This record gives sequence, structure tokens and C-alpha cells, in this order.
Amino acid sequence: MTSPHVFYINEFKIDLSRSVIESHDKSVSVEPKILKVLHVLALHQNEVVTHQALMDEVWCGTEVVQNALQRCITILRKELGDDAKSPQFIATHPRIGYRLIAPVIWQPSEPIQGTADETSGNNSVHKNKKLAVYAALTCIILAFTTLFFIFDDFASFNSHRLTKQFVQITPITYTDASESNAIFSPTGDYIIFNRYAGSCKTHIWSRHLESGTENKLTKHAGVFGPATFTQGGRELVFSSKSTCNSDNQTSQLNNKMCAGIATLDFSLSLSAPQDPLPRLQCQSENISSVKSLAHHEYAYLEHHNGQTRLMHYNDLKKQSKVLSEPTLQLIYHFDYNASTEQFAIFIRDAEFNNVLEVRAKDGMLQSRNIIEIHSKMSVYQRFYGHFIAHTNDLLVVSQGRLYQLSLSGKLHHIPTPSENLISAVKHPSNNRVLAILGHKDTDVANIKLGDTTAKIAARDINTTVLPFTSFSRTEAKETHAMFQPNGNQIAFISNRTGHDQIWLWHKNKASQLSQLNSQVPLHNFAWSVSGKELAWAEGTQIMISNLAGELRHFTTKLPIYSVLSWNDNNKMLVTIEQQGRLALYQYEFVTNTLTALNLLDVENAWIKNRTVIAKKKNGSVFTRPLLSESTQWRQLNSIYSKAMHVSDEFIYSVPNNALTINKYTFDGTYIETLGTLLPTAWKISDIRENNLLLSQFVAIKHDLVVLQ
Repeated sequence: MTSPHVFYINEFKIDLSRSVIESHDKSVSVEPKILKVLHVLALHQNEVVTHQALMDEVWCGTEVVQNALQRCITILRKELGDDAKSPQFIATHPRIGYRLIAPVIWQPSEPIQGTADETSGNNSVHKNKKLAVYAALTCIILAFTTLFFIFDDFASFNSHRLTKQFVQITPITYTDASESNAIFSPTGDYIIFNRYAGSCKTHIWSRHLESGTENKLTKHAGVFGPATFTQGGRELVFSSKSTCNSDNQTSQLNNKMCAGIATLDFSLSLSAPQDPLPRLQCQSENISSVKSLAHHEYAYLEHHNGQTRLMHYNDLKKQSKVLSEPTLQLIYHFDYNASTEQFAIFIRDAEFNNVLEVRAKDGMLQSRNIIEIHSKMSVYQRFYGHFIAHTNDLLVVSQGRLYQLSLSGKLHHIPTPSENLISAVKHPSNNRVLAILGHKDTDVANIKLGDTTAKIAARDINTTVLPFTSFSRTEAKETHAMFQPNGNQIAFISNRTGHDQIWLWHKNKASQLSQLNSQVPLHNFAWSVSGKELAWAEGTQIMISNLAGELRHFTTKLPIYSVLSWNDNNKMLVTIEQQGRLALYQYEFVTNTLTALNLLDVENAWIKNRTVIAKKKNGSVFTRPLLSESTQWRQLNSIYSKAMHVSDEFIYSVPNNALTINKYTFDGTYIETLGTLLPTAWKISDIRENNLLLSQFVAIKHDLVVLQ
């Protein structure tokens, strides 16, 4: 006799063929595996079915995530309105199994397991043995199809590939402004994006694709995160705050500085700009990457004290809860698939892997896989993606390139005419991709300290402006210029060839020193004390080049994020990422050892007069003796810097709240102010006598395009 597809438990109708639970006028879709658990319990109503028997029958010995069975029971109890402490449907037998205690009515009425006399004549142990036999037979059948499913999974991934390559780029916006965070509306008729409005603020805009009509949706500019649509497309939801981040200690304690959740009525905003409606006011933790779930529920990332966790917020109940908070790991991005009610969570683990976790809407883990990075990728490379409609894959951008990523961690590169992509999303019904394309144009200037006062009116980074004369003008991103010790050359980082390389400026001519073929970004570099060599990090290798381009390298036990300073022929200061925070280390070549200096969030560091001076990302400055047994750091409270350089005798700092260059002693005593800089040209990188090297913003060129 074949197994019935429909049965009743009290007032609930369970339809296995449609994978639904019905009661009165309500119908709820439930995962087939969950209903399979209920089906097995129903076949053995009022009998204890062991954990192992359920696992063998439902999953047939395949590997599943921990607590998969417990998750199924939890969801069943929720849908049946059951209480684990006083059960009316499913009883728990600790460390043994589960028992369905509610009566079962089958359709057709005859149960699959024989007559009532036969059922009463067998005990639970005997039934579990029979169940194991059935499970074994099922496993044998499935064994013959295992290879099919393996190849089918591979074929499915390939069949869902967007295209072999994109060959055409069509511009969508033509303004001088910078666009970001572009998405399609659910119908694909509109695109929604952020447009830079000056002073680090943006407006949210829409553009009707057919007519080209643009509408500003927000009445006032603000610091708005990427927007997503609520289910049904009525509202936009995003993170929002009214003022920009400030790095001084006072503003960090000001709750108004952190981002909360806001929504915007889309149809009303098309008629006239609206003020966003606050949904969740932040307390002290910053909120980002807000996604809409359903029924006024939202998911978001919460950042606090260097940790990040995935949160759920119910706006009707005004309640928040944690969905995922991995220890010793960093969540840096996530997306939500409304059709499958699944989260794709991107994580950096303690072994420097990029991990893709899939979790259900309630936060239960469904799968966890390492993203298989390609050979030329950096271990510090990250992936930011969106689910592709009608598939379980994600469209991902990393280091300017486009990829398709499966939930199993397989990464497929999709060639595009340009590899300067910032983000990309697929159209909901055709093969077109909406992308942000562009780059940041920064140059390096070499000026006299007495000439730093603005010669032109201060301008924002929304339009092309050249604050000071660049010594090597290009439209590429060029940064971190440093004078050669004991010489007259200048080294700097430039991506004018398409990837970061070390360049030299000498006798009014630029020449490329490094020949890196990987996609590894260069975050910093250091001159040797003699000025005859330069060092930088490339994964687990510290690369050292002489001025002729001849390389030697040292393999380190941990991947180096950046080389900060080279204080003698044998030692240098480096940073290593730990749960998303940069930790300061000293590396020694001879012994190939890395020594932790116990300071996090380090942006730059120097060793002068046997003293380590370190600047954190938030602008605070700390010092400690290099050779002391004490690991205690002392903060220089008089210096709070957004840009800094340390020479052999002095500290030069551009404070967070001003555009002046201030000079200090090593103990933080103020000496004098040397000059004034510009709002787009203040990032000093080196000082020699009266000569100053700094990076300056020229323009940010981010445009909306369609890939076909």
C-alpha cells in the first residue's frame, strides 16, 4: 500500500503533495523535510521514534547541519501552536526521540502500517527496527542517484549563469554627481539609487527606465544607506542618520551620530519628496545593511565595539533579537531572499576564509561553506552580492570584477567590458544587470608648507577640482606618497594600469617599479632605512624590491594586511586583520616571527627613538617603548588626528575638527601650527624639511550603467 499524501492531526490538514499545513481558512507552506519529520511521527503515532531513526528516514544518512532535527520540531510546534513544556501534539523524550501524541486521521482512512491489532502488538523498539529497514531501502535507492544529484547541482549552477560575458555598457546617468547603491524596483520599471548631495550626505532618487524621468524622493539630504523595497514594493527601507560620522570621542558618545532604520513611501515620494519615517532609533550601536522581511519586520547588521551581528526587528512589537552572532568571526555583508526566506551571510573566520552561511528566517543555520577564491585573489578580498531572481545564486562584485556565487561557495567569473564595478544587481525578469561603474580620482601633491593656504575656494568632492598641482596628474587613484630616505625619489601607489602598483617619481618622470599580476590591493608600503629598497604585503608574503625592480620575499605564518614602517634592516611594523580589526605586529626577518604589540584598529605606526607611535582609525594616538617588558600603551590625549606623519623629531597632525597642520613633540606637547589645508586635500603622508606630500581628492566618478 502506498503512503497517503494527506492526513489530519486535530483541526490541521497536512498535505504532503503540496507541502502545506491547513487549518480553517489558513494555509501555511512548510519545507518538505519538516513535513517529512511530521509524517514519520504520524506513521508511528503515540510511539517514541528515536533521533537516529528520524535522521535515517528523513535525511537518509546524508550530512546535515547540527540541530537540523531540533529545528524541524521547533517549526512544527510553532505551526501547530504547540508548547514544548505542556505538549498537545509532539512530546519530547530527552536524549531518545519524539512522540506524536495527538490522534491521526488518514486520507484514505487506512494507515500505512497495517491493522490496529498489528500496531498494538508491536512495541516501540520493534517499530523502530522496521523503520530502520525502510530507511535502509530508501538509502539504497538514493545511493544510485547520488552522482546524478552531484552532476545536477553542477549543471543547475551552470544553467543559472547569467551569461558567458557582458559585451556592452549603456550609461544611465550623465550628471557630475556620484551615484551609489542602485537597485531595481520589484517590477523592474524603476531604478532606485543614492546621489551625492555634498558634505558626505546623499538624496535617494528614482529613475523611470522607459521615460528616463528622475525624481528626488527625499525632502532633505541625509546619510542614507542602501535602500531595499519592502515586500509588495510599497516602501523603501534603509539605514539613516542626519549627520556624518565624526571620529572624536565626544561625538562617539552622542547617540544621534549612529544610524537607525527608516522607511519611505515610494508612491508618495514619486509625487513629491518626503521625509523618511523613523522605524528604529539607534541607541549606541550603528545599524547598516537594512533589509525588509515581511509584516513590518526588518533584518540589519549591528556594529558595536568592533563586533558585528545580524539582528531582527519587529516594528509592530518594537522588539529586537539576535539572529546570528558568530564568535571570533566577522559578518561583513548579508542579503535576504524573500522567495525562499533565507539569509546569505558573508563572514570572515579566524582562519582568514570568506565563509558563506545560509540561515532560515528564524536564524537557524542551514549550510556553511567556504567561498572558493581564485588563485590571484587576496585572502583579504571580500564579496558583496545580491540574490539573483528565480535562483539560489548571488550576483557578486569584488575588487571591481563581476561573479556569480552559488550557496555552496562556487565562484564563477563573468567577464565585463570594464573591471571598475562598484556594485551590481540583476533585473527581476531579464538578463540585464544594473551596475555602479567608476573610480575615485585622487592625486599626490608635493608642496611647500608655507604654500598650504587655499589658493582656490573650498570645493566638495562632487565635481572635478584640482586643489593643488599634482606632480603626476592622471585620473587614476594615487596615494601614500613617501620621500626616499637618503635620496630624491618619491614612491607612491597608483592603479593607473588597472591594478595597484608601486611607482617612482624621479626627475619629473613616473616609472612603474612593481609588476604585480594579482588583484591584491596595496594598502601601504615602507622604505628601508637606507632608501635602497621598498617593502609591501601580498597575502602571506612580504615583498621587497630594490630600485631596479629585483624582488625577494619572505613567507609569513599569517597573512599581512599592510607594511607600515621599516625601522631597521631586520624588523618592520605590520598589521594583520583579526575579526575585521587591524592588529599591530612587529615582524622579524631573521627568525620569521610575528610579535603582537596588543593594539587594535591601527591605521599607521612608526618607530622613532625606540618608541612605537601608533595612530588608530578613529584618530587617537598611542605610544609605548619598543623594548620594554610592559605592553601598556599610553594615549596622547592632546592629539586626535585624521591624518598624521611622524618624522625623526616631531609628530605632524591634521586634527579631526580642523584643516591645520600642527606640530607636536613625541610626548604630545603642542609646538606650533604650520599651515592650513583644503577640505579635499588634507591627507598628509610625508614631510621633509618644508616639503609636504599629501593625497588630494580630485573627483569621485561613480555612474549608473546597464550591462548587456
